[in-house]
Amino acid sequence: LSMAVSKGHRDTAAAVAALGELFGTALLPDDRALRPFATRDVEAALAAFDEAKGKGLGADKEARGRIMLWRLEDMLRSRYARFVTSLDELSTAQLPFLKERAVKAAYTLLLRKPEQERALLRLLVNKLGDPERKVASKAGYLLHSQLTEHPAMQQSVVMEVENFCFRPG
Repeated sequence: LSMAVSKGHRDTAAAVAALGELFGTALLPDDRALRPFATRDVEAALAAFDEAKGKGLGADKEARGRIMLWRLEDMLRSRYARFVTSLDELSTAQLPFLKERAVKAAYTLLLRKPEQERALLRLLVNKLGDPERKVASKAGYLLHSQLTEHPAMQQSVVMEVENFCFRPG
């Protein structure tokens, strides 16, 4: 993640591509967004954990494992949010190829996973106004491809483009 945040290194583009692939294929669930640990019913899980202590080792492991899995999901959620933030920062870099890599990674993640959908869509739409014509064109093409792949997102995309067009300045 620290390699993906730095704007000036050659390895940044490779780190963005690798992390995008890792999050997009292996780490994030396909069918749902990650839930924060604070929204979980930890007290009920702890009660089940205390109850399991008397029943034997198998139930104890299951209750402990559930709490650890929730914590892992929360940590993964925060790391992924940090990665999306770094993509947003990279999309404003001086080098056009870094902007393109950030836009392409945002598109790929938006296409595959529901996590951080709004932030990724905002990144793509903001690149429509990029001073680098090639990057703006790529963003428009990727948004069109997104709508072709996921027609259900039409309303979200239209609202985001409308916000982009009518924002002050």
